[in-house]
Amino acid sequence: MKRPIGIQLYSLRTRAAQDLAGVLKDVADIGYQGVETAGLYGKTAPEVRKMTDDLGLVVCSAHTRMPAPENVNEIVDTAKTLGYTHVISGLGPDDFMTLDAIKAGADKCQAAAELL
Repeated sequence: MKRPIGIQLYSLRTRAAQDLAGVLKDVADIGYQGVETAGLYGKTAPEVRKMTDDLGLVVCSAHTRMPAPENVNEIVDTAKTLGYTHVISGLGPDDFMTLDAIKAGADKCQAAAELL
């Protein structure tokens, strides 16, 4: 299956915070086929889905908070609504300061993957 060429909306976050619909239109007009969200800029998942569908864009993935018991349902519901299966999260600089911190970070990522 050929994957669409996408752009991470975080790189356009300043404008997206003011005019998400305009950013998505411009992205589609440039020729991108997909986007990776990094927040929904005050919109609901169904609103963003309608915008992307109307423009022929797909949401390829999302950069989200680290999945945890208290937020995993929201993350999964948003993923289902927007139609993506790739969730990207990260660790901070402190998570790489020591070997123990790295191991704890790896455990956090493993727990998140199991929740998803």
